[in-house]
Amino acid sequence: MAAVIEETAPPEADVPVATDVTFRIRRFLPEHDSEPHWEDYTVALFPTDRVLTALEKIKGELDGTLSPITVEAIKGLSVEKDLIVDMEPFFAAYRQVLPFLIPEGHEPSRERLQSAEDRARFDDTTKCILCAACTTSCPVYWTDDQYFGPAAIVAAHRFIFDSRDS
Repeated sequence: MAAVIEETAPPEADVPVATDVTFRIRRFLPEHDSEPHWEDYTVALFPTDRVLTALEKIKGELDGTLSPITVEAIKGLSVEKDLIVDMEPFFAAYRQVLPFLIPEGHEPSRERLQSAEDRARFDDTTKCILCAACTTSCPVYWTDDQYFGPAAIVAAHRFIFDSRDS
C-alpha cells in the first residue's frame, strides 16, 4: 500500500508591521544654540525594535549630529549590576500596606460582588503595573526611609476604598 503525502504550504505568519514612533530628544549644540531645546524625530520601528535601534536610526538616517544618550539605572534603588536594581525595598514597602483584600467574616460561599459605583471609587488605582517608575522618580522616596512611595500609597488606596475590604 502506497502512502500519499500531500504538501501543504505553511500557515502564513503574521508579518510585523513598522509603525512611526516619534522621539522627543532634548538637544544642545553649543556652536548653534544658546539654550537646550527639544526636537522631534519620527522613525519607523517594528514591535521588536529597541530604543537603541531607534537612536541609531535617528543618528544614521535623520541627524548625524546626535551625540550619545545617557542611559542609567532608575534612581532611588541600589544598583546590582549595570541597569539592574534591587527591587526588594520597593516591594517591601508595597507589602507593608497589605495590598490584598482582607474580608470580614468567614469564607464566602460565592463571589464577593460589588456595585459598579463601589468599583468606580478605586478603579484607576487597579491599573498600576508595579514598574516602580513613580516611586523611584520621587525625591521624597530617595531621602526618607520611612516613606512608602507612591506605588504603595496607590495600593493602599485601592483597598481602603474597596467596599469588600474590612
